[in-house]
Amino acid sequence: MNFTGDFFRMTRNMLHLSQQEFADKLGIHRTHLTRIETGHTPVSEKTETKFLYLMAEMEINLFELVTTYDSFLRINNQKQKRGNLE
Repeated sequence: MNFTGDFFRMTRNMLHLSQQEFADKLGIHRTHLTRIETGHTPVSEKTETKFLYLMAEMEINLFELVTTYDSFLRINNQKQKRGNLE
């Protein structure tokens, strides 16, 4: 599915989890999560799979999560465009 670090960060923040808590739930090191969230390391297929299982376990609707993320990106893009016009 190709998740991004920004998507992971947004999800973690929406769940009110620290990096350590989210990393523990994903079964990865916190430093690895930091590198993912900052874009220094791509999300591996193994981590994506762990993420999908975690979302299912937490009964989080992935469609709604992706839709929320898309809305967030659109709003940020609009704000950036407005900032460039001013």
